[in-house]
Amino acid sequence: MLLLVGLLCTPMNLASCDPDNVLDSKWFKNPVAVDGDVTFSNEWSDANKIELTIGTNYGRSPPFYDVTLWAKNDADHLYLLYCIKYDYINYDLSDTAYIYYLIPDEVAGLIFSDKSETSQLGSTLDLCEKVGSSWTNDLDNGGENNVEDMGHFDGVFFWFELKKPLNSGDGYDWILQYAEKYGFADSPIDKDEHLCIGMHDSSEGYDLQEFIQLAISSPDGGHIQSVGGVVEDISKGPVLFALISRIMAYSTLLVMGVWYIRDDAKLSLLST
Repeated sequence: MLLLVGLLCTPMNLASCDPDNVLDSKWFKNPVAVDGDVTFSNEWSDANKIELTIGTNYGRSPPFYDVTLWAKNDADHLYLLYCIKYDYINYDLSDTAYIYYLIPDEVAGLIFSDKSETSQLGSTLDLCEKVGSSWTNDLDNGGENNVEDMGHFDGVFFWFELKKPLNSGDGYDWILQYAEKYGFADSPIDKDEHLCIGMHDSSEGYDLQEFIQLAISSPDGGHIQSVGGVVEDISKGPVLFALISRIMAYSTLLVMGVWYIRDDAKLSLLST
């Protein structure tokens, strides 16, 4: 275990992955309600983002889906927001999003592996010890489930929010440090450390993913702020405006749907 901790605390000095897939986390300022939605107008305005494409065969084969990924961290946790543009015809409530981190050895095995998987309804998986395509649940090894998440599908996009400790302390999760980079692989056969984000398409039975590199932010101005600390105030105005706008948008779509059904029925009657 001491060897593992040492490896995780000393990121490898390797060539960076595709620069388009490099995500610099920003220091946490605005609170996050881990409810699978952009609850407050400024909830993710303090985060950095990247836009990338996920696909089967580690992003190399279709189908392809556009993803926007936001990241920020405080003294204790990493926060991720996924927005995945997805075909509603293939929608399945059991579809999930995830992030996993691997450190391969020089032969074919793994020195370390950790995976966090998020569902739409808030059930989480905290996994370790990848062997082939199989993972072991941290709970089965006496560890803890340290993942918080929630998601939803709005008819166009999957939204997932994930919160995970930088260092859970249970011995089975990653240990991420300020101002360090993680994930240097561009290919599944690379011997560099892997950091992948993706989703599991339950109805199709396959995974769509892509390699990224993540840089953990240091405290702004030297001030270390935890989730339980003081965060910026959010006025009720923007929250109510966002809620009302969402309700109005859904109502408009509903009315348009009713009109379309009526017009279609009229056309059917006229053609008979």
